[in-house]
Amino acid sequence: MAVWVSLLRAVNVGGHNVIPMAALTALYAELGLGSPRHLLQTGNVVFSSKGRPEDLAPRLEGAIRERFDAETKVLLRTADELRTLVARSPFATRDLPPAKVVVFFFEREPTPDAQSSLAAAHQGVEELHFVGRELFVYFPDGQGRSKLTPTRIERSLKLSGTARNWNTVMKLAAMTDAVRGA
Repeated sequence: MAVWVSLLRAVNVGGHNVIPMAALTALYAELGLGSPRHLLQTGNVVFSSKGRPEDLAPRLEGAIRERFDAETKVLLRTADELRTLVARSPFATRDLPPAKVVVFFFEREPTPDAQSSLAAAHQGVEELHFVGRELFVYFPDGQGRSKLTPTRIERSLKLSGTARNWNTVMKLAAMTDAVRGA
């Protein structure tokens, strides 16, 4: 049985798509997903399942819509994919503040043209690195002051996604071990 990390897009932000995490975890259990555990209030749930991502994501999105009347995208990564992502971080050899390193998760890899479009439009101090379906960004001045917003990234790439800072990514990776052992 695979261990999965589900990342919900745009929940519990500014009073929009409010989903209590304990209730979300309970929903995952009701759906027969093994050992669901949530992290923070931003829609992170780690669980086990024999399901495939192309089946799991729409099933979760539909159940969330029905239960919470919330429209959200569910992005899935296996525990192994998350571990590989951590190992392939372009910032791994640098001692950067983890709260200033953000990973944007997308359903599919941005096209080369989309990646070039974002790079051409970006003029800030942030460092951007594409690694497969993810975009790693270092925000040296913090994300709050940056003009490189999630909306700008999504528009340039013509993809919707969700972002987590490095602290959260590492906590989720650790949680996959706990679910695997449950």
